[in-house]
Amino acid sequence: CVCLGLGADAPGLADLQLHTWLLRYIHGGPEMPMPGVATRDQKHNPNHDPATCSSLIAEPDGINVSITSPAGCIALALVFLQTNNDAVASRIVIPNNIFQLDYIRPDFAMLRLVARCLIMWDSIHASDDWLDQQVPPFLSQLVNDAKSLQQAAAAQASQPKVPSEPPAPRSVVHPRTPTGSSTVMRSPQAPPPGRAASSPLFTTPSPLGGFVAVGRTRGLGDAATGGTAPQEDEDLPSESGMLGLATEVDWLLVHQTEVNIIAGACLAIGLRFAGTGDPAAKSVLLGRLRMFRDAPRSDAHPALMASQPTPGMDLDRTTLETCQSVVAMALGMVMAGTGDLCALRMLRSLRKHADLETGYGVHMATHTAIGWVFLGGGRYTFDQDPLSIAALLMAAFPRFPGSLTDNRCHLQAFRHLYVLAARHRCVEAVEVDTQQPVEVDVTLATARGAEKVTLPRLIAASGGVRAVTLDSERYWPVTICRAAPDGGSGPSLVAASNRWMSALEASRRLYVKRRSGHLPHKVDRLGAQCAAQAWFPTFTTPQRHHLEQLLQIPKAETGGAVRSTATGEDWRRGDDLASEQRNRRQQRAFGLG
Repeated sequence: CVCLGLGADAPGLADLQLHTWLLRYIHGGPEMPMPGVATRDQKHNPNHDPATCSSLIAEPDGINVSITSPAGCIALALVFLQTNNDAVASRIVIPNNIFQLDYIRPDFAMLRLVARCLIMWDSIHASDDWLDQQVPPFLSQLVNDAKSLQQAAAAQASQPKVPSEPPAPRSVVHPRTPTGSSTVMRSPQAPPPGRAASSPLFTTPSPLGGFVAVGRTRGLGDAATGGTAPQEDEDLPSESGMLGLATEVDWLLVHQTEVNIIAGACLAIGLRFAGTGDPAAKSVLLGRLRMFRDAPRSDAHPALMASQPTPGMDLDRTTLETCQSVVAMALGMVMAGTGDLCALRMLRSLRKHADLETGYGVHMATHTAIGWVFLGGGRYTFDQDPLSIAALLMAAFPRFPGSLTDNRCHLQAFRHLYVLAARHRCVEAVEVDTQQPVEVDVTLATARGAEKVTLPRLIAASGGVRAVTLDSERYWPVTICRAAPDGGSGPSLVAASNRWMSALEASRRLYVKRRSGHLPHKVDRLGAQCAAQAWFPTFTTPQRHHLEQLLQIPKAETGGAVRSTATGEDWRRGDDLASEQRNRRQQRAFGLG
């Protein structure tokens, strides 16, 4: 909280260059001695003092990024939160080629993408195009190649196998050999016996990091020996190149990195639109959550999958469940307090897909997301100030426990920090006569334009609403607006307008006055029994039954409450003297008294 969102201009800490230290902890390298801080020195510490050395991991010289990288990513993201500092964000390395995949773990790639997006806050957009742009181009190309290989293998398996004789090898007869015998002379460009042309020895590196075959040649020898000139086959290079790519690429690592980056982008969208109920963000997150939910899971052991990766292989259960939990919590952030039915259906479907092998962390993330959707009974939602974003990031940290007592990588008590981001944002309309909440239609003027909604409703951002206009025929019109400082109004008028808006934001209540001739909302929800729809008799001399039918007064032998559905008022006979007098005045007005 000391440097939250301050960036490099933190008071008193600018000369320490915190981003340089944090980037070293993220990417690794030799240790940099910090001034005034004790560091580990193995030369002067031959006995491996437990105070400075790990007793669980054999740490080599330099920084152990397996321990420091997650903390460095979160710290750097919080220091430069919402600063849009491109110079710092561009220094956070995300795998850009297949070589870097061997040095950056898939889960660390997720954290690095989240840190970069939180720094470049304004660049986050709730769209599938933006989400696809976060995946490095080489990963997208490799995934497309994997799909092509899988389709080619499926097409080849569907074709009937026709036995064919191998072509006879071309040979050149040595002139000094005896008659009737021949010696086969092989070309230097041809592969040795038993080695296919798609071997890495006969391939060239590809820009994507794989290997593309140079191509097979037709004919052996040259014109001097009587052979034909080598000709490149136009069909075989693509096939052999794809085979070389399939054998040289770690497809498990490719797919794990891709889904982790997608999950990290979804988490960034959830933090950016937390508590807003944005329909675009909701649509994107629902689609990705459905993708992770329906993705096939491999039953093989992770060690076996890593040793035998194939282009069309299914991902392991742990990776998919982690990404699914991250997207589920992101969806819960966006739809916090809205009680959205589509989000509830999706999250309930995750529970139905759970089985006995589903980990504790998956259940925890799913039920946390459901609780966020109905946060505070629909009266609370999440704020977007820096402290709230930091609290949500700690509550939704993408490392979930394996059991109830698992606190190794993330303290489970931090999952409750979301309460620091919860705010009472429900605005309800209250009738001044009965002091009861009612449902009314209002028009909200925001930066995105006018929006017609029904109160009670969550209004997330405190300063995002410019005006509230009551749009109902049952109640008298009310307009509360926020005056602009440069709108040409006087200081007193601006202060008065802002005072009414501040009172609405503080009390979260909009007081309304019902018009005469209309019923309360609890009696006539649709407004179909107002005075305009009442029965008006045609008579010259009013009679008592005319009045009873007009006011719809029930006939009662004893005293009690008598309600008029035309005016919405109650009369008390016998006990309430004021109500009895009012009833007599109304009868005299019709000439019946």
